[in-house]
Amino acid sequence: MDTQHLAPPLLHVQQLCKNYHLPRRNPLRLPAYVAALRDVDVTLHAGRSLGIVGGSGSGKSTLARLIMALDTPTSGHVLLDGQDLHALPAAQLRQARRDFQMVFQDPYAALNPRRTIGWSVAEPLTALGPLPESEVHERVAQALEQVGLRAQDAQRYPHAFSGGQRQRIAIARAIITRPRLIVADEPVSALDVSVQAQVLNLLLQLQQEFGMAYVIIGHDLSVIHHMCDEVVVLHQGQVVETGTPSQLLHGAKDPYTQALLRAVPTIAPGAARQRRAARLAQHDH
Repeated sequence: MDTQHLAPPLLHVQQLCKNYHLPRRNPLRLPAYVAALRDVDVTLHAGRSLGIVGGSGSGKSTLARLIMALDTPTSGHVLLDGQDLHALPAAQLRQARRDFQMVFQDPYAALNPRRTIGWSVAEPLTALGPLPESEVHERVAQALEQVGLRAQDAQRYPHAFSGGQRQRIAIARAIITRPRLIVADEPVSALDVSVQAQVLNLLLQLQQEFGMAYVIIGHDLSVIHHMCDEVVVLHQGQVVETGTPSQLLHGAKDPYTQALLRAVPTIAPGAARQRRAARLAQHDH
């Protein structure tokens, strides 16, 4: 018996709705609105990974912002360990942020170019309250080493690092508070293909080491399949299908999920080599 699923979920999103009002054209009428999310329910247990997939405009990033309490829902609840994040006073929410952090899509925009790496990595920790400087330096060094960088890199600036290294720095920034939940919004889509696997494997390694839960936002189903235990498919702000990656890959029922799967590029093993051999043979003749 899987006792993990008998425990209350770490994250429970209940009937979450988010409307964005459009500019009012007639002062005598209520402003129109766009429903970015409609009655979304999501659960995630400790130490597990949940993928949120969908096309552009499906509501993925809006859901991520609401889970992170960076925006306010029109209705519904985001419960972390039973606490409704959007009902907490500002001071309590700031302290609660120790348990949930975010890795953003663009590692270039996520770091302040005028601050050292050490300052950026330490920022979530120092925001929780004053700490001895020696402890902050120690935690920064530890976080950098945990993501495969050196402690002395703390004195360098973002321009000195590659895209993959910057995303490692962003991950160090997210794990420095030792959170229970990390929300990663398309964490490798801005990276070269050659370094994407390195960053994904780093996330898996950190999860195994520290037991963190992940919410992975993305449109690339191959990444989601590699990272996640369960997948939620969003379309026009609504959940249209849920299941394990294998269930959706081999038996998707919703037409939108099927369309997403068809859009994933695949190349048969050895196909590139065969095409190259054919071109060489044609050239020889």
